Amino acid sequence: MKYYHSAPIPLADGSIIEGGNWGRLEKQEKFGNMGSPEAAKGAAKLLTELAYDLGHKAYNPSAPSRLECCFVCPSRQAAEEFLRKNPRPSPILYEVESVDAQAPAHKTRWELFGAIQAFDNFQIINDKIREYWTYEGKDCTEILIGGSIRILRKVVAA
Repeated sequence: MKYYHSAPIPLADGSIIEGGNWGRLEKQEKFGNMGSPEAAKGAAKLLTELAYDLGHKAYNPSAPSRLECCFVCPSRQAAEEFLRKNPRPSPILYEVESVDAQAPAHKTRWELFGAIQAFDNFQIINDKIREYWTYEGKDCTEILIGGSIRILRKVVAA
């Protein structure tokens, strides 16, 4: 099955992106001076990922972890919309496939993943996380693949 994935680096057709690559980068993040706005933003991002990882274990432990998966979109349209709403430095869009057709996958909506906001209370945060991990709608915009993906081709921007 074909999916779409964005990456900030040029990759050749046939290249493999290992599951957990993004999680590996997140785990290496350093925040520097905790008094700076950049450090506060980084710490909030880390806390959000930790909260969603705990939610994964509570609400859908058979799904791939966000920290151990490859993120893909089910359609080019969903991928382009993701890139419009979540700007990345120099994104390159690729058509990809799962290396293992039997790899576990979780279909959800990237719109359901969100940073913890200043006025969110425990219940609001928990509800967001539960919805992300228990989503069963047909209009998914994000798929977490519990394994590696293979680059099929670079997609030329529309």
